[in-house]
Amino acid sequence: MRGPSHRVRRRLKEILATVAERELAASGRAPPAEGTVGARGRTVAGAFLGLVEWWFDEGSRLSPEEVDGIFQLTVAGAGPRCLSTPGA
Repeated sequence: MRGPSHRVRRRLKEILATVAERELAASGRAPPAEGTVGARGRTVAGAFLGLVEWWFDEGSRLSPEEVDGIFQLTVAGAGPRCLSTPGA
């Protein structure tokens, strides 16, 4: 059954995806292929939420800055491949 927590998580993912889409579009690292900015934004948002869930579920003692570092390294490390225009 999908309750309030599902709706909150879905809305949070939408907000994060919108922010990621804006940042990807503004980054100038790679021109987006038709229709891929939304997909890439959702991918980044999903990765971020997955990391935050891991952090909470594992009761990690990592600081927010350390978790952000993991996220930044992960996204930046995948950047050239996942942020480039398909077929380019």
